[in-house]
Amino acid sequence: MRYGGFVGGLTRHRASELDNRSLQWGRHSLMGGDRMSPRRHGYAPFYARYLAPFLALGDAVTLVEVGILRGTGLAIRSDLFPDGRIVGLDIGLPHFQGYVDRLSGMGAFEAGNHEVHEFDGFMDSRQYLADILHEDRMHIVVDDASHADESIMTTFESLRGSWRTTLVISLKTTRTYTSNWKGNIPNTALCRSAN
Repeated sequence: MRYGGFVGGLTRHRASELDNRSLQWGRHSLMGGDRMSPRRHGYAPFYARYLAPFLALGDAVTLVEVGILRGTGLAIRSDLFPDGRIVGLDIGLPHFQGYVDRLSGMGAFEAGNHEVHEFDGFMDSRQYLADILHEDRMHIVVDDASHADESIMTTFESLRGSWRTTLVISLKTTRTYTSNWKGNIPNTALCRSAN
């Protein structure tokens, strides 16, 4: 893993005030960076299959990743689409801010095509996201943020007005997730780990 692999036990710096689970979890620790490793989730073949058609678009690609943690996924996608626009959204940015220099030292973000913004997936953010994206329309959305159904649907509703012919890659583990959104959101691919 060029930019790092699995990391766990990270402090949750912020939780949504709209997330009822926050009372139960408190400052429950975060983990991530495990999507590509075959010893963890093993999503690399899935990404290769679904992202390949977009590689030919080059600078036309606008990709939004929701739930960036330390930014390793952003770094990988910045390499894949060096002329595209890579937008990262997360409720808390301290982990990214604390790791971005290390990523840059490993060669990440050389194209200068990434940007990050705070984002609460439980909050209706249509106007906020429209302001961030301006006239750009998303080609790809990677969702690896909150695994709560309410947040997933609110995030997608907030993004809906900015879609082009979009591939939505969602890395989720909730059982009710598929039935709640798959029929409501076109052009989606659900990637669920066997782990």
